[in-house]
Amino acid sequence: SQSKHHVLTIPLTFYVTRASSMIKASDPTGVNESDLDHGYRILLSELESCEFTTKSSLDSFLLVDGDASSTILLYWCFIQVDKSSGSVTVRVHHPQGQQAAQERAETAACLVEKMLDRTNQKLLLESMYKTRKAPEELFADIEVDESKAATTTSKALPPPVSNKGMYACPVQYQHEFPLHRRVSPSQAVRTLHSSILQNFMLSNRNGISVYRDESNNIYYMTLIYRKSIGHDDEENSHVIDLMVYGIEEPGPVITEELVRLLQRKLLMLPLDALSSVLNKNPQYNLLTTDMSFINNFSRRLKEIEPEIESDDIKCVKTYELPSHVEDPLTLLLMFRQNICGSTFIQLLHYESDDIEAQSSEMLEVNTEDGNIILNGLPGNEFCFFFNSLGLGLDPAAQHVTTLTNQGRIYSRQAGSGIAVIQVSLLHGSSNASRISVGKGGRMLDTRLCVSKEHISLNPNVDENKETYKLLIKVTNTTVDIEAIQKWVYLSLCQVLAAYTIERHRESCLQSATSSVTVLTSSAIESRDALNQLMPGLSSLEDMMTITIDLPHPAMMKVQSKMRLQATSLAALTLDLTEKAVLSAIFSKSVRLPYDGVEIFRMAKVASRVNVIRDRISKAKVVSFENGRVIRDNHVDSPEYICVFGLRQSDGNAINLPQHLFFKEIHVSRPETSVFTDVLHRIKSLKPSQFERHMVFILRVSRNCRSLLTYNVTPQIWATMKTNFNDIEEELSRAEETRREHCVGRCIDQFPFKTKKQQVSIAAEPPPKKEQPPKEELPVVNKGPIRRIKRPTSMLRPKLIGKSVDGAAAQAVQASRLRAKTRPSVPHRTSVSKPAPSIPSTQKKQLKEKHSQQKQRRETTQKETVTRSIVQSVPAANLLKFYRDLTALLREASESHLVERMLSQSMVQYVAHAYFASLKERQPPLMLLRLISTCFGSPKVCQTICHLQCDNELSSIKSFLHFVTSRWKASAIYSPYPQFVYLQKDLLVSQKRRVSILIEILMSWDRPAKCHIYNFKAWLINSSDNLKNPMQLSRIHTEKEAAVIDDIVSDFISQLTLNSQVLNFAGSRLVRAATKQDRKLNTLALLRCTFQRFSEELQLDYCIEGSADYMLQRRFVAPSSILSGEMIENYDRTKLFDHLSSAGKSYKLQDCSGSGEKVFACVMPKVAGLSCHVFVAAHETIDSALEVFTLCLTKGKRVDTYVAVEGSLFAERICDVVLEYSMTTVEQVITAAASKMRNVHLWRRLGSEFAPTSAVNELLMDELRQCCHHIDLMDFDPRLQALLTENANELQIPWDEIFKSFDRSPLFHCIRLDRGEEMNWVLYSREHDTFIDLVSDHSSSIEQKHFRTVRLLLKDNFREQIVAKNASDQFVSFVLNWVWDECWLCV
Repeated sequence: SQSKHHVLTIPLTFYVTRASSMIKASDPTGVNESDLDHGYRILLSELESCEFTTKSSLDSFLLVDGDASSTILLYWCFIQVDKSSGSVTVRVHHPQGQQAAQERAETAACLVEKMLDRTNQKLLLESMYKTRKAPEELFADIEVDESKAATTTSKALPPPVSNKGMYACPVQYQHEFPLHRRVSPSQAVRTLHSSILQNFMLSNRNGISVYRDESNNIYYMTLIYRKSIGHDDEENSHVIDLMVYGIEEPGPVITEELVRLLQRKLLMLPLDALSSVLNKNPQYNLLTTDMSFINNFSRRLKEIEPEIESDDIKCVKTYELPSHVEDPLTLLLMFRQNICGSTFIQLLHYESDDIEAQSSEMLEVNTEDGNIILNGLPGNEFCFFFNSLGLGLDPAAQHVTTLTNQGRIYSRQAGSGIAVIQVSLLHGSSNASRISVGKGGRMLDTRLCVSKEHISLNPNVDENKETYKLLIKVTNTTVDIEAIQKWVYLSLCQVLAAYTIERHRESCLQSATSSVTVLTSSAIESRDALNQLMPGLSSLEDMMTITIDLPHPAMMKVQSKMRLQATSLAALTLDLTEKAVLSAIFSKSVRLPYDGVEIFRMAKVASRVNVIRDRISKAKVVSFENGRVIRDNHVDSPEYICVFGLRQSDGNAINLPQHLFFKEIHVSRPETSVFTDVLHRIKSLKPSQFERHMVFILRVSRNCRSLLTYNVTPQIWATMKTNFNDIEEELSRAEETRREHCVGRCIDQFPFKTKKQQVSIAAEPPPKKEQPPKEELPVVNKGPIRRIKRPTSMLRPKLIGKSVDGAAAQAVQASRLRAKTRPSVPHRTSVSKPAPSIPSTQKKQLKEKHSQQKQRRETTQKETVTRSIVQSVPAANLLKFYRDLTALLREASESHLVERMLSQSMVQYVAHAYFASLKERQPPLMLLRLISTCFGSPKVCQTICHLQCDNELSSIKSFLHFVTSRWKASAIYSPYPQFVYLQKDLLVSQKRRVSILIEILMSWDRPAKCHIYNFKAWLINSSDNLKNPMQLSRIHTEKEAAVIDDIVSDFISQLTLNSQVLNFAGSRLVRAATKQDRKLNTLALLRCTFQRFSEELQLDYCIEGSADYMLQRRFVAPSSILSGEMIENYDRTKLFDHLSSAGKSYKLQDCSGSGEKVFACVMPKVAGLSCHVFVAAHETIDSALEVFTLCLTKGKRVDTYVAVEGSLFAERICDVVLEYSMTTVEQVITAAASKMRNVHLWRRLGSEFAPTSAVNELLMDELRQCCHHIDLMDFDPRLQALLTENANELQIPWDEIFKSFDRSPLFHCIRLDRGEEMNWVLYSREHDTFIDLVSDHSSSIEQKHFRTVRLLLKDNFREQIVAKNASDQFVSFVLNWVWDECWLCV
């Protein structure tokens, strides 16, 4: 048969990004032909890389059949890409004829179409990656909703993208992530999108992200969730699937690194949820799945990040207790109370499968000797948890927090997360099985000195030693284990010290009547003598001194080391004991002696004494043994020791619970568990084991006074410390006065002079030496003698106007000179004796003196003329001023022509004298401008625009005042408000004054709606002293000119009004953030400032050092940070109303002023810089917020890099500030949204409850977590009798009662069936409270055995009153119903 050919033509269509559509290559209308070249290149590349084609030419390929031999071709098939026609031509020649050639041509056409589809997929992926918009060819028009999850339980996944486009890519990779039941699936997906995939999200498709890997392959991904298939997995209820779409298989960046990031984030979400739940309700009973998650957290994190070092060794610590601890139960109970009072660590409540033993099995009581044996300790009673979010303080367990400064440091070092702390008691190497309760005799009473090892835990444990040991095991999540272990060790040391002090006090109690007098000598030291007077006191003081250094929350010390005289010690001891200690305890005046307060006097004879007041209220020391009065001498060095706590004083008012830091060893309610029931029984048998006491030791000596207290409330201690310091200050002032008086008396008796007297003597003028009498001049009678009053003192004359005495002396000399030079009168007669001739030397002196006076008078006249002209300028008109000034300049120049050269220009001098007088008078505006223009040297001229939001004159004046104070210039206000002059002295010396005069013209620009500032600056260089002109050479003149030029250039560089506008706006915003300005439009100022000054421009100002502030702006979308429940009730208007009413709780200030709502928050210092954050509504987007961050740089550079704690990379300071600001705003929004959600739930289930609406269990659980709880069975004993099954003898049908509650107008009842238990929630419309009742499901047919009855409150405000009213209302309703039913039955 004859060979046949077959030809097929396939038209080409490419996706063009510029047109956002598919364009035919044959008719590229609307786009350039060059836009199609990229598509041609990709198509040729795909054909070249295909395994079935071989490139034959530049645009032609030979199709090779894989089954055929490499040397023999059964047929040939060419594929040619024709750009001119926009098509691909397939030519086939087959020996078997036309039909076979057609079949091969169609097969080749299918291959070309696949290559073309693959090319368009690449083009679409590239366009999507560049524009961050999903093309319609990949997705349909309907937007993808990632929250639409599948409800089917089949193994086949639902289609992740239900609206696939024509060129949708296949799934190249898929990974499943199990999701913990504590995390909402939709919230988890949103969190992953907003945290990890945020930078890769598409703008027009929800839940779709696009990414380019290291091989330049582009993929788009989505996250979907579905129900978990495995029914046996109770911990993980849902599964999140990562679906990766593309045309190539993804590399390790997606399959390993991205998966690792998502796994870590999903592992942290349930941890945050548990932390939030425990923060709201520390008594929450964790489920078995929660405990499994916490226990396996470290293992799962290790699987995700294998490079993390294992901390198993740090998790377990063992400490050995000292030998004197024979009652470890009391120690552990004290530890539980102490560490739970730190507000970060609380007792953990969780479900346990362990069978709880009976009380009779746990406790053995020997009635003969009173010994009590406890058979082991339950592990859950000493299992605690740490929560970084902080926990509340239970006032029933501990009314004052036990957190010390060191504990606060550990809480910050611990970081975020949860840690479970298990404390176990060991005896030897096994768990303690038989524990003696209340055992222990006299401890440390014979030791005169107690070291730190005696009351400290021993970390070096000997397992073979049969002593009590404590095993501390920490189950970690993300917390720093070392910080937790140090914190627990600190708390154990605090408790061990307190336990030792309490038991030492108990062993040292003696009778109050015993007294011993001890003679101290070198053989018997003071500690021995004190120990003989009161055994155990020295050891107790050592314990308290060591405990203060731990630190201990209930151990305090105050000390003063001023030296006093011995005779004042007794009075000081009395004042400190009565006024500082006892008055602070009882809040009233208390006098000694007082029961239980012992005072000892340590001197040559150590004895017990009483310090009392006599009839005139002076201190008197009386011996306790014989009643003899003891007086302190100046040569003595006595020491008084006042002690309370080591004598038997039953019923002493000092040890009342309200005076104590720890009132007692707290034990929970007996019905809580079997172990608490056992503890209550032990407490009834040995109540002294659960008591806590107060101890204080006051030492008063000449060199030191100290007060040590133990177990005193912080309020009492603050009063003690204040009174102690006040008494010491008063005594120090009295002692200083006494010393000065004594020193003064001693100085009067000695011949030498003090320093002050020596100074005063040196200040007196030395006596004048006797001079030989001068030869008298002959007296000539020239007329009547002029009687001129002589001045009291003759001073050398100074400049006129600067000294009154000098002026008077000069006037006297001038009068005498005129009297001597006046001509003789004829009728005057001379004296009888002839006048002797005047020596030539004296004549020469008189002539020189006369010439000097004449020159001085001429200079004074010139200065007077100059001042009169200058001062008269403001009153004269412009023409007169010009004539007078010209005449003055001519006269001044003529008077200086005789000199060789002019040292200073008279024009500049007159101008300077004129400007010096501006402070006294207000000159005419035109005159001021004329002087500046004629006699000043112009330096700079500039124009700027002010901010648009400030169009009031007060804002302009504020800005001018700001600039004036910043430049340290003096303002010269003209009669016209738009003209202001500023004068600044740059250089002031004895003979030189260099000033700058700045003219500021302010005009309102109507088109720009802002003020325009035009300012000019003139340099005025003048001399202050023309009487003594400076004779400068040319070199010195050039040097001086260069110095002045540098000073002026430096000041001109500071005239940066643009940055000053930024500084002025920043200062106004800072004032608005702290104190609201009603006239200021804060939001307009923020937006205008940011629009005027970009971040790049502000950074330039910071580099120059001219800007003190930096303003940054970002946007926040609440939908990206709020959970699904919170976003349902989110509304920006409601949010702003809530922040306006409760802004103080979030540390927010309403600074709106006259504009829209703006809230400001003052942040703590970030990287050493103070910051203010402003939150306002977005201009266009309804739900979004604008966040402005104002950083007070104070001239510092914020573009430098700093190391951030917890980060591997250094970041810019401005970026760090912005990150902290955004984090703060997100926390505030989350907290406010949570509060709004709580209010919504309270109204929905309370006052706005609809009886027909169904209530979800999750909704009720959410309500419980957000409110305050009170156990009503513990609060009201009547409820204990009504609601417990054992005491319910009335056979009350609770179902009928709850129906009656629902029919009552005062209540409504919500019933929830929870499987094994039944839950009723009663709402009281009168008190706006809920009563939550839970009973066993098995007892719900006839009688109800209520396990818990709790009152739910919005907050803890007046909780006792509200609880009482709600309890009375509930009990009254039940009893009235029972009474009515009984009456009806009768």
